[in-house]
This record gives sequence, C-alpha cells and structure tokens, in this order.
Amino acid sequence: MRLSFRARLTAWYVGVLAAIIAVLAVFVAVQLRSELEQRVERSLEADSAQLARAYPEGRAEFVDVSSPTAGRRAARWWQPSRSGTP
Repeated sequence: MRLSFRARLTAWYVGVLAAIIAVLAVFVAVQLRSELEQRVERSLEADSAQLARAYPEGRAEFVDVSSPTAGRRAARWWQPSRSGTP
C-alpha cells in the first residue's frame, strides 16, 4: 500500500526534525564536556601553582600563601541556605 502525499511529507518532516535534534544534542554535549574539562584544567593549574608556592623546593614545612578571604568564601559556601538546601 502506498502512503498518501501528506503522510510521506509528514514522515519526511519528522525524520528531518529528528536528525536536527540529534545533531543539536550531540553539539551541546560536546560543548559542555569541553567547557567542563577547561574549567577543571584551569582550577587544577591554579591549585597546583598555589601548592608549589606553599611548598618551595628545599623547605619541608608548609608556608601559608592563601588569601585571607579564601576561608570566608569557603565558609559561606558551606553554610546552609535559609530554605534548607545547600
């Protein structure tokens, strides 16, 4: 049995729309992964640089090089919000 022109046209549109949505989903997933990897890399570089300054070569003891506001920012982040969710 042959489908009517409307049915064939609708099926064609559905196929094209599905392909567009699939390509868009792949693009978004790749972009999000790339952005996440870049953020992690930058964070690790900054943390390793701070650790390198804290433990200079030839010294066994720790040298505090953190900024005084870093602890306050972390404390604010860990405080529960008024709504009960972090």
